[in-house]
Amino acid sequence: MSLLIKAQVKEIGDLVQVRRTSKQDMYKIVLTLETSDGQVLFPEIRNNNLKILEREGINEGDIVEATILFQGSVKGENKYNNILINTIKKV
Repeated sequence: MSLLIKAQVKEIGDLVQVRRTSKQDMYKIVLTLETSDGQVLFPEIRNNNLKILEREGINEGDIVEATILFQGSVKGENKYNNILINTIKKV
């Protein structure tokens, strides 16, 4: 299930490489998105989807529509909520 949101890009984080021993390394950028009603999200854009930012020419200050996926994960006894950007484009 995904959610389509319209928001302003407040910040584009640095590219981070997450080293993994059992899988391929993961690359991600965390964006700060703020909706018109003041909600702030920190979704990640990962791996192959990173090229969307450059292709769409997305910069801080742009208004975008993004398809957000929510995905849980478990690592040991810890549980995490992941907020992932599946698609993103300027409006």
